[in-house]
Amino acid sequence: MLRYLNLYLFLLLIGANAPLSGQKLIVNETLRTSGGDIGEVLSLWEGYFEHMSEGGQSLDSEAAPAVIFDDPIAYTMTPLVPVYARGNNYTFDIRRIDQKYFEIDNILYFETGDAPVVFFIYRHCAFLNDSGRFELCSYFQSIKPILGKFSTEYIDFYYPSHYGFDTKKARSTGEFIERLIRMYEFGSAEKAVYIVSNNLDECNSILGFKYSILQSHDKNAGAYIYPNIIISQREDHLHELVHLVFKRNYPDGSDFIHERVATYYGGSAGRTFEELGQELRAFIKDNPEMDLLEVAEKRYSGDPVGTFHNTLAAMVVDYTIQYGGERSVKELFMYRDISDILYICFGVGEQNISAFLWNLCK
Repeated sequence: MLRYLNLYLFLLLIGANAPLSGQKLIVNETLRTSGGDIGEVLSLWEGYFEHMSEGGQSLDSEAAPAVIFDDPIAYTMTPLVPVYARGNNYTFDIRRIDQKYFEIDNILYFETGDAPVVFFIYRHCAFLNDSGRFELCSYFQSIKPILGKFSTEYIDFYYPSHYGFDTKKARSTGEFIERLIRMYEFGSAEKAVYIVSNNLDECNSILGFKYSILQSHDKNAGAYIYPNIIISQREDHLHELVHLVFKRNYPDGSDFIHERVATYYGGSAGRTFEELGQELRAFIKDNPEMDLLEVAEKRYSGDPVGTFHNTLAAMVVDYTIQYGGERSVKELFMYRDISDILYICFGVGEQNISAFLWNLCK
């Protein structure tokens, strides 16, 4: 999972202060007096923003207005609320960039009381369709023709020309997802769009971000963006692909289980589940006094890497599969902590959980 230094600040601000609707769209006054094509594009953009700032709708919703388009920026933070419903948006420029496209430039910011905090500087596009009417589209859609592309059955990889794309790794990643989908008998779905480049700033730029508060220079960083986008610096970021597959099939499942299933199948922080397990077992061997229930509940303060609780919970997923097969995993998505899983699924009472976890780690 992608972890950023500024993510906690972002969630704290939007969770504590920002309403879900009624956010302002502020437009550069020179755009309002431009008229012509720019005026038409602005009117289209205002209609879309108004719809999305009130909560938006799924891209496949029959009730979604015609102005809806395949927008990779809208659900960058969460699949539940579009980013446009948080903070204020300043549309500062609309201009023609070539014979086909107009670019719409925006700043999404949050009023903190002292000074505005800019979260995103981003762009969308508009073009004239065959019927002579403007349509909105993403910046990503506009630059697709100049990107490299490699496809497998369930994934379309996109990358810039200066990136050294590894076809062998990409093919292996495609085979991994094919096995997972067959294993769980998941139905067909829209292919994943996997954007890979030298760093996440470049990946974000391909989506349309000129600046994003969400940054990471960790070589193992990546992210899943609803409904079908992966960004990464590697062709084999399995963890986020597992999120994509399972969240599409268990959209109401607890985040607690989604994260552990992704760790079990896709590893975490550049390490496989097996490597994470070895690391935890080695630490337990050197610290036999530790309480594994505290680890499971994130109350253990001696974790040197901060991931032992995740590894331990993934080991419970592994135990569930060994006990009841892959299909038993779907029953876990209703639970939000290890204690519930062990008690309800396996009859392990709270007083016996620590001992159970010790046996699991042997």
